[in-house]
Amino acid sequence: MEIERIGVIGAGQMGNGIAHVMALAGYEVLLNDVNQDALDRAISLIDRNLERQVTREVISAEAKAEAIARITPTLTLTDLGRTDLVIEAATERETVKDAIFRELVPHLQDHTILTSNTTSISITRLASRTDRPERFMGFHFMNPVPVMQLVELIRGIATDEATYKACHGIVERIGKTAASAEDFPAFIVNRILMPMINEAVYTLYEGVGNVNSIDQAMKLGANHPMGPLELADFIGLDTCLAIMNVLHDGLADTKYRPCPLLTKYVEAGWLGRKTGRGFYDYSGDKPVPTRCSPPSSGPVSSGGPGGPPPPPTPGPGAMPGPGVAGATGRARRHHLRISNPSQGSAGAASDCTSRTSAAPGPCQQAVTISSSALRAPQTIAVTEPSSSFRTQPRRPSLSAWPFVQARKATPWTRPVTLRWRHSSVMISPRGDVTRPPRPSDRPAPRRPS
Repeated sequence: MEIERIGVIGAGQMGNGIAHVMALAGYEVLLNDVNQDALDRAISLIDRNLERQVTREVISAEAKAEAIARITPTLTLTDLGRTDLVIEAATERETVKDAIFRELVPHLQDHTILTSNTTSISITRLASRTDRPERFMGFHFMNPVPVMQLVELIRGIATDEATYKACHGIVERIGKTAASAEDFPAFIVNRILMPMINEAVYTLYEGVGNVNSIDQAMKLGANHPMGPLELADFIGLDTCLAIMNVLHDGLADTKYRPCPLLTKYVEAGWLGRKTGRGFYDYSGDKPVPTRCSPPSSGPVSSGGPGGPPPPPTPGPGAMPGPGVAGATGRARRHHLRISNPSQGSAGAASDCTSRTSAAPGPCQQAVTISSSALRAPQTIAVTEPSSSFRTQPRRPSLSAWPFVQARKATPWTRPVTLRWRHSSVMISPRGDVTRPPRPSDRPAPRRPS
């Protein structure tokens, strides 16, 4: 099938870039958006980018004029019904994409191919909500589209060979390289890239380094052209968060849990370059870090009735826990002390305490942990019937621990062991807290006489 007219839905940073390369390759392009201002900005940006290519002698002035003439902006989605290929490049939200396809599909020609520029959403799931799953596939361009050479082609489970070959031919015609990916969350590039960016945000969140240090370390130490936080601002923090949520939900692995700091930035509307603020502030002539240290999760109690004891002052040769400044040296041991109204106390006094109480329902216990290694006491719910759990002490947020999985809760009928650094306590289904038996507590084997 010969493809001559292409419809692009969305005039944002991806949509205008796709329209740019398609028009330059000789295709007639209909660029759709719900906002006239967005369309005007897109046409203006395409014109500037083409002029930059003329200045660098990448294309001629005639090629620029012809490319601009091939792009027709429209506010009416149904105008795309007369195209041969539709590329959806709207907001990375599945509900938005579903609504677009439901409105568009009744107006399409029978031979029209539908594609999505989604960065992570299941192609099979999107295709199943249209009338042409065999002529639907993922067409994922990289940002910025005129510069980046890769295009990911993702087949859904029902995508036929003719559709794949037609899209592959378009990639070759626009002078880019196609990489075939299977329909798994985030595909290839973002499956690798986004966890790295998320880990960089965790590094900032935990105070391992500030914004400049993290980006400089990766640019100079790993030869990356952009630091991970700078790149996150360029992509858009809302897009990064959406992809991490897709990975976390789709693969059910805590290693893909979005950093709470990333979530806070998105909630604050700090989305990166497109809003003028993200990990960097772009309001001045030169971007500067928005903040140089991670936010505190709250004041830490320093003793008092029911509160944790104050953190000890590190002595000579002691190494502080995460988030505590001090001298370097041999690591300090963190012990558990249990305070339970029904039992009194057990364990060794130190800078880390744990308190349990019965939580609603028969299969859950609430555990409060406070330590100098955490920025504030935190309460978690132990919900999984496993005999042993090991924490991730480098995470200041206890919600990252393996046993905070409420959706996997099942009746808790046997004791669990909560481990913290070098100490542990055993919690029964009733909330009783004891110390698990140590090897030294066992009776010595009797020697044969």
